Amino acid sequence: MKRLAEKRSSTRVLILGFALGLLPLAAITACNSQRTETPETTRSTSVPSSFDPCKDIPADVLTANHLQPQPAHHQPDDLGGQEEYKGCDYKTQDDAAAEYGPGVFIAATNMTLDYFKSTYQPSRISKIDGRDVAAVPSQNNTHCILWVGITGGGIRFDTVTPKKDACEVLTDLVTAIFDLKRIGCAA
Repeated sequence: MKRLAEKRSSTRVLILGFALGLLPLAAITACNSQRTETPETTRSTSVPSSFDPCKDIPADVLTANHLQPQPAHHQPDDLGGQEEYKGCDYKTQDDAAAEYGPGVFIAATNMTLDYFKSTYQPSRISKIDGRDVAAVPSQNNTHCILWVGITGGGIRFDTVTPKKDACEVLTDLVTAIFDLKRIGCAA
């Protein structure tokens, strides 16, 4: 009986020692598998210059999409070295505000598709004129952020609409802009 107890005790010590020996290895493996490094290629180092949202959209395209052609310029934004923007607000024409909301924010950004997808988790990804497009609609579709790829980053469109699907409004605007082939090469 004493011999059986000693055998069980030594077996437990052996199992415990083996388990403790593997514990650091398991911890190292778990830490390495949870590490998520974001490669620098997911975000460009600067805002692309191939598109100036305050100058490069023709007035007739803006008015056809119920926007006033005189933009309100924003100072370039740098959100802690992550996302950078250079853009403008375009107010909705007075007669369309009730249906189309207050306006649209359009900005060139250093965000790439990979960065936008990992940060904003878009629910809609498609292409317009061969360019990657990703959309983040609100639950009731009255707010939308739409990202369009250009060389060196993207263009961010943002709007709120009380009566229309905000992503549809932005998609119509983006389609009209890209139909002109005026904006930098596709990303």
